[in-house]
Amino acid sequence: MCTRDSPWSMIAPPSTTSFQQAKDQFDGFAIEAKYIGYWENVHSYHMRLITAYIHEAFAKLGCRLSTIPTGMPIPSPPIQRRHAKLLLRLFEILQDVGVVEKKQSSYIRASLPIETTSPGLLHDKIVREFPAYSLEHSPLRITASRFADCFTGDVEAVDLLFGTKADCELLQNVYAHAPVFKTATKLLCYFLVSLLIAVRS
Repeated sequence: MCTRDSPWSMIAPPSTTSFQQAKDQFDGFAIEAKYIGYWENVHSYHMRLITAYIHEAFAKLGCRLSTIPTGMPIPSPPIQRRHAKLLLRLFEILQDVGVVEKKQSSYIRASLPIETTSPGLLHDKIVREFPAYSLEHSPLRITASRFADCFTGDVEAVDLLFGTKADCELLQNVYAHAPVFKTATKLLCYFLVSLLIAVRS
């Protein structure tokens, strides 16, 4: 709660101005980081890739979406309880792309056909056609290809991402050089610097 005497009362007004100033810098930072044309050209491929990974994982867990008739309920794959929120998020992604529909508290199969191209081939296609976004997709290949193993507890996602020095260096490169993350980092830095200057003036 923001009261007149709280520290936040000094920050709230300039934070709104600083946020708007940072927002106005987005296009410039995006161009500088080569975060250009993602939504128009890359996003649809990205969603195809994620959907293919989800379908692959569900199939490994005994829930082959391609064999479920339209309108029939989707059985929940067997997973560890701690991954329930992740499973829900995957169902939401499938709903967003039109593979399933929400019906009350469950999901049913929608009419959209399942992606038949393997995730590996889709990943190679994205990297080949959109090399500027190869870093964004590298962690996805490492973790999403092992979704089923993560759900059953056979592997830990943290170990996949940080298990070796090479993995850590990859993530460091992703956060430092991938267009999406680079743009976001520049925006955050601009916002914080602008806010500090405004508060101290």
